[in-house]
Amino acid sequence: MLLDFYPAWERRRQKGQRSAWGWSQYELLSAICPSRRSAAGRRRLVEWERKFPGQVPSPPTPIQSGVVGSPVSDHAARHMTDEQWHRALNKYAEPQPERLWPPQGGAHELAQTLSSRAQQEPERFTNFAFMLGPDAPATYLCAIVGAVTPHLDAGRWGQLALHTHQALGSAAAPTICRALQSAPQNFTAASLPALDSYTMDPHPEQDIRDADAKGTRTDLLTAGMNATRGQAALAVAALLFHGSEHLRALTPLVARLANDPVLAVRVCAAQAVLALMHHDPQIALDTAEQLLNHQDANVYNASTTQRLLINTLVRESSRFAAHLARALQGPGDTAELAGQSWAVATIQGCLTPDLPNSTHELNALARRGAATVFANNIDHYPHLVPLFNDAVPDVRKNASQGMRQAFDLLPAQADELVRAFLDSDAFPDHLEHLAFALYDHTGPLPAVAIDACERIVQHAGKDLGDLRTHRAADGHYLVSAVLRLYRQSPRLQRIRCLDIIDSLSQAGAHGLNAAWRTSADPTNPCLWACRELSGRGPGAGDVCLGCRLR
Repeated sequence: MLLDFYPAWERRRQKGQRSAWGWSQYELLSAICPSRRSAAGRRRLVEWERKFPGQVPSPPTPIQSGVVGSPVSDHAARHMTDEQWHRALNKYAEPQPERLWPPQGGAHELAQTLSSRAQQEPERFTNFAFMLGPDAPATYLCAIVGAVTPHLDAGRWGQLALHTHQALGSAAAPTICRALQSAPQNFTAASLPALDSYTMDPHPEQDIRDADAKGTRTDLLTAGMNATRGQAALAVAALLFHGSEHLRALTPLVARLANDPVLAVRVCAAQAVLALMHHDPQIALDTAEQLLNHQDANVYNASTTQRLLINTLVRESSRFAAHLARALQGPGDTAELAGQSWAVATIQGCLTPDLPNSTHELNALARRGAATVFANNIDHYPHLVPLFNDAVPDVRKNASQGMRQAFDLLPAQADELVRAFLDSDAFPDHLEHLAFALYDHTGPLPAVAIDACERIVQHAGKDLGDLRTHRAADGHYLVSAVLRLYRQSPRLQRIRCLDIIDSLSQAGAHGLNAAWRTSADPTNPCLWACRELSGRGPGAGDVCLGCRLR
């Protein structure tokens, strides 16, 4: 097979070029160990050596990895004059010949070095930025603006932003908007025309993709953050959160962005409407209604619009209840986010009669979202208990997360919650959250804790000592919890604790012996006081696990 191998490129001989016929065979045959070459292979190799005299095939180049670095080193950049910077920027603005190894970058990588120097010398490179015009790659000016923004006062930054906008146009929008988000105090009236123009920029013309069965929450918000109008919306939000100084000038921009036809922009504008709520609630509520009145229910499918909807429900629940009802019936993540909003409205006591008033009236996706909120607000555990027996596994999984805070409740409440969990469908698959709560609680453990330990050991069994399973961590948690229970419990409960420790020992629970040694009482040779456990005394054979481990 090898002796008949002639790739297509060898067959295409260009006029005036030397024939490469047989070169591939030459490379492959020369790579074979001489002792393993056949007679025909040796003869063919000699033929190719005569045809390609002085050309010895080289072994394959190994795979290499590296970072595409700046064409100017950091050491050299520290000593460069402005004139040298100009020459370097002009040189690498044009594509350079490809360099195989080590790889070397171009304008983008040089801009990173420029940014680093601008952070060290902000005043010098601010002056340098005014010498860069529209003929220079945008990445240079943007790198300087991003680097010097924290170091400039409002007046100086406004001059730099205006120069950048005039030189680059909408290409400067992401940099200027992000700079305003990080330093809103730098905004002045002189920067308003640029920001106003960004809110009317043609990018994006439409949403990146249509909604699918799983929803588009991340895609919408990410798309908005990567679009000019979306960045403008986030900049306006940052300015309004900062203060009301420019309220009159910015309010029309909020209204414009809230009515944008592109969902990705609207979900960013929701942040600006929420900021406006701090200064003019009535106008903000009217604008919020316009923003949410989009024909596509995915308008609710972003964390920004979720926060806006919750805020409007708290302020005027009757006016915005219809939006929550619509979101609850939305696709994919829309319904899950709406379930979270419904749970917050339940906690805040602002549900209207036309909305579902219990979790069993929600669909599965909405219940999953509601379970997440109730699990993070354990004081409202009565709403969580029914979700432990939900028919949908993901709902039970989310609800079970609340058990990590179970012992933050009052003892009677913790007892009720833990017993409900122990008897639920969620317990077998998610008992690790209860095990962690037993381990993590710093105060005295309630009486129900020993029942919980017994049930966990009974269900998990030998997996508690099997490092190949996640139950090994639960075994570690139980060791700590049971030792604490023993120390705080009366005699009868100590006997139950010893039974649990017996089971943990048989399962090989990680950390049991180490915990035993560190818990020992040096004043008592028998840690577990065998005489308390049996009137016959330790010599009668009824000894504790501590004595057996000795």
